[in-house]
Amino acid sequence: MFTLARRAAALLAAAALLAPAPSGASTAHSATAASLVTQNGIAVASSLHMKGGKVDSLATAQRLARTRSLLVLTPGQLNGYAPAMHAANPNVKVFLYVNGMFAQQNQGSTFPGAWYMRAADGTKIQSVGYGNYMMNPLASANYTAGGVTYTGWSDFVAKTCKADLAKSGADGCMLDMLGAGSLDPSYNQGGKTPVTSSGAAFTTAQWFQTVTGPVAQLTEQVTGKPVIGNALGNGRRYRGGRLGPSQQFLSFATGGQAEIWMRLPSQSITSFPTDSAWRTETQMLADSSASDRTALATVKTWTTATTAQLEQWRRFTLASFLIGNQGHAYYEFSPSTSMIWTDNSPLYSMAIGSPAETYTNVASYLHGGVYERHYTSGLVLVNTGTSAVNVSLDGTYHTVTGSAVTSISVPAHDGAVLTK
Repeated sequence: MFTLARRAAALLAAAALLAPAPSGASTAHSATAASLVTQNGIAVASSLHMKGGKVDSLATAQRLARTRSLLVLTPGQLNGYAPAMHAANPNVKVFLYVNGMFAQQNQGSTFPGAWYMRAADGTKIQSVGYGNYMMNPLASANYTAGGVTYTGWSDFVAKTCKADLAKSGADGCMLDMLGAGSLDPSYNQGGKTPVTSSGAAFTTAQWFQTVTGPVAQLTEQVTGKPVIGNALGNGRRYRGGRLGPSQQFLSFATGGQAEIWMRLPSQSITSFPTDSAWRTETQMLADSSASDRTALATVKTWTTATTAQLEQWRRFTLASFLIGNQGHAYYEFSPSTSMIWTDNSPLYSMAIGSPAETYTNVASYLHGGVYERHYTSGLVLVNTGTSAVNVSLDGTYHTVTGSAVTSISVPAHDGAVLTK
């Protein structure tokens, strides 16, 4: 047992320190980043575009708006309900899905030839999963459709986003496929990878800084609205590795999605990150928020699991998110694509308030075997170890079920969210 007495000196020393924006950041963020603030309470997101279906009624629109802070869906899925969502919850952010780097599988000859990304043999590149065509934002050629002329793929994406926003009343766009994953041969048919005009393979720095980042940047400039790009991957990629560092992308956009945060979708449900890996994932949220950028942390448990196992992952990752978030991050738990529309949890409505302590390094939250962070009306605990840890609390708290506790046992690879 250990005591979590309020550490007055530590709280004073832990005032939030905002780091400068990533090098090369565009001025497009000045009016948009501030709109995505998640400092108070629990900011939950749902990427509804990952599954078909649409908002079928006013009741559905209101339910989604009242239980989520951020919703991502296609214009067809939104079905004209953005005003109703904003009326039900003025703080909800509705983002429209647009594929930022791929044309559809039936659009292999729709656009000018120069718009298509090419492999070393000069052929077009298609994804394995959908057969979609990889596009080349570096090329310029005019294309006119519906009375609108586009000067290149980036212009097409930006103007598509702008038109969709004008029709729907949504708050911004989610641009898919802006990460470096498509540089991996396994992602594309025939193992093909894109090459530069000189025939050389793209480096990840070239990819983010000259290909995908500018797509997001132009979209923000054309629309005047924030863009979240599916580009971060996870904490490991954010820092570096073969497909990173993806943090470069945040020099061009208000936010990025980490679609494989904490785990791979099909990974065994009993496989948890090591403490070191956990710190890397959680630190990404702290660093991006401190740089005035938004991170959407998506946890996919698209594998065989019991309800108890899924809820353990939800507690573990939600509590981890609350350790790392410094005011601009969103949390998404996706138990399976078919459950995204209806999944909910009483954890999401716990009134924990805002952080009462913030450290630059998430390692500083470790005390006596658990990571713990005080909120103005609650407490968050995370155990990344392999054994349960008994925690003696600094007062009376309430669990998600309403039970009053002065101590709690946090199981291995688990978390707890408590309120005062």
